[in-house]
Amino acid sequence: INAEYMGTLSECLFFFAMAMAPEPEPPVTSSGALKCLLLVMGKHPRPKLAMLLGLLAAMWVLLMVDLVTPGMQLRQYGIWSRRPLGLAAVLWAPLIHVGLLHLGGNSVCLLLTGRAIFTYHDSLRLFPAVTGFVWLSSGFLVWLCGVGGPHVGLGGTVFGHFTFILGTAFLVRPIQPRNAALAVVLAVVLGGTMLGGLMPDDARLSWIGYVCGGVMGLVAAGIYVRHLRSIPGGQKYNELDVVANTQATLEDVPAAAALPHVVINTQPAAPNEAEVFHYK
Repeated sequence: INAEYMGTLSECLFFFAMAMAPEPEPPVTSSGALKCLLLVMGKHPRPKLAMLLGLLAAMWVLLMVDLVTPGMQLRQYGIWSRRPLGLAAVLWAPLIHVGLLHLGGNSVCLLLTGRAIFTYHDSLRLFPAVTGFVWLSSGFLVWLCGVGGPHVGLGGTVFGHFTFILGTAFLVRPIQPRNAALAVVLAVVLGGTMLGGLMPDDARLSWIGYVCGGVMGLVAAGIYVRHLRSIPGGQKYNELDVVANTQATLEDVPAAAALPHVVINTQPAAPNEAEVFHYK
């Protein structure tokens, strides 16, 4: 398999994940503590929370079942390198953890990196696309290149999030100071944890999972930046192009002008031609 074929396959997998992700939903209002939590999540908060909390809930439920059921040992269903049955475990191995500390650390990292992806790129499709791409591709690499097993845990996927954030922050031109600053802060906060995964003191920690996840996170960043460069105004992202099927009129301008960073074309559109709004 040559490099060009692998690159094309990676792009197909990445954009398939984006196509399967949910469409943006209108913002909703709430109250109390939930309102504060939704405010932190920015635009479209409920779908974002559903993605993050749903993934966390699945992992914590599996861990509780594992802890309270004698002899369960879900870790034995992780990825066993180069064993035919071990390849199927790529689908569920990141959900399995070996203890409270293991899952607690990955949960905190997931919340931070997931929130950062939503902050940098305000698109509901990107987080599940990056997660699915890194999850599957890094899992396959662990199965192909790893030693022994079982390999379990979300650490490789979270490290892929981390490298994706760093990659997109500095590969996009021009570099946006806010995104670069947030990437540096995230590197300071999570850098020790991530380096600990690459150079573990515990022999049971799968450093190969972190390496594979980090590499595929950079691959996802490269694919995404390449995609941004292929669309008009793509470098000035936070939202992928949102196509509106209605024509903006002069009456729309006062109301829309109150919304920051919204560029509206008030020129008459050609028949059957949609206007493109870029959220910067």
